[in-house]
Amino acid sequence: MDLANTSSGSTDFFWTFGDGTTSTITNPTHPYGSPGDYTIILAVIDPVCTDTVFFTQTISVGIPDLVIDLGASVGLCDDQPVQLSAPPGFDTYLWSTGDPSMIITVEEAGVYSVVVTDGFCIGSDSVTVTPPVTYVPFTDRSLCPGETAVLAPPFIPQDIVWSNGSQNTSITTTTAGTYWFQATDPNGCMVTDTVQVSFATLATGDVLIPNVFTPNGDGYNDVFLVENVDAADFRMDVYNRWGMKVFSSTSSGKGWNGKLDNDGETVPDGTYFVVIGYTAYCSNKGGITSTGHVTLLR
Repeated sequence: MDLANTSSGSTDFFWTFGDGTTSTITNPTHPYGSPGDYTIILAVIDPVCTDTVFFTQTISVGIPDLVIDLGASVGLCDDQPVQLSAPPGFDTYLWSTGDPSMIITVEEAGVYSVVVTDGFCIGSDSVTVTPPVTYVPFTDRSLCPGETAVLAPPFIPQDIVWSNGSQNTSITTTTAGTYWFQATDPNGCMVTDTVQVSFATLATGDVLIPNVFTPNGDGYNDVFLVENVDAADFRMDVYNRWGMKVFSSTSSGKGWNGKLDNDGETVPDGTYFVVIGYTAYCSNKGGITSTGHVTLLR
């Protein structure tokens, strides 16, 4: 505490600080070791007039606050705890979690506070732990010929590198392939994701129906499959010469092996009627129906 003596014309001063200490300095600075009420007495002595005047004042000394700083908010990463650290050098620590350590480990988002003491003074601060950044992972991209795929992470990265070496936030491509990025998200967490980019093989919506297949088990041309199909709502039906359906599929990747519904009896050699319906991804024709014939030979 700084004390100011406003007396004039005197040459001797005697301070009593109320805690058992004294001083003869004109304007002393006196530290108090503990809080409480203290009576300060200033004796002003005039040796010429042989007179002494006493000035008395009672003061209250409180507990000063310690200034501590836990820093800026901290972000969680998926399945990774974070450490919160109070400044070193204090006698006691008490976190809002009940932990008396200087450093604690937390796994949940929230506001965490700590109270510290040095045996006399008290200080406190709090810090916010934010939840992990949530984002929707990449889904594979299928585009029409001539289109450009724009790839970007679903968050603003602190830094990023793509599989092609680019460090831009987003990249563009007109080439089919697998692309990945490795980035640091806003919480400082490392994130990696991959996307498969493909382009439809046929823009006109036309398909090619083979005219013969040989399901004889030799590993060559054993399955009847239509070609150049990049379509939605696909359906293929195969009929014999009497109009009986012998095979049906809703997947362009599932072909006919020459048996009833692929697991029944073997159908005879001959010519079969094929009806295919679908919606082409890259066509403005809408729903399309294609017909043709295929000859089965063993």
